Amino acid sequence: MNTTSPKSISLYCASIVGAFSFLIYLFSSFTLTGQVNWWPGIIVTLGSALATYFLVLYFVERFIHGKIRLIYKTIHNLKTQKGQDIELNMSEDILKKVNRDVMDWADSQKKGNQKTQGKRDLPPGVHW
Repeated sequence: MNTTSPKSISLYCASIVGAFSFLIYLFSSFTLTGQVNWWPGIIVTLGSALATYFLVLYFVERFIHGKIRLIYKTIHNLKTQKGQDIELNMSEDILKKVNRDVMDWADSQKKGNQKTQGKRDLPPGVHW
C-alpha cells in the first residue's frame, strides 16, 4: 500500500469501507428477505465509499496542512512576509518535501553555528 498522499489514504479507506458496507448489505438483505437486490447494494456501497473518501480526504488534508504550516512558520518566519499563506500541493509527497526543507534548514543552522563557534560573544563596539 502506497500511502504517500492524502488521496491514496482516502482511496484506501474508502475501498475498505465500501467493501464492508457491501458485505453487510449482502448479509442483512439475504438474512431478512432471503434474496439479494443488487442495485440497492451497489448504491449503498458507492454512497458510503464516496462519503468516506471525501471525509477522510478533508480531515487528513486539514491535519497535514495544520502541522506543516506550523513547521514552515517556525522555519521560514524571517523569509516569508507577514500574513502570507503557505501554499501546499497535496497531490505530491508533501512529507518528503517538508523533511527535505527541514534538513536543509538544519544544515544551514549548523553551518551558521560553526562559523560563530570560534568567536566569543563580546559587547558591542569591542573587537579583537
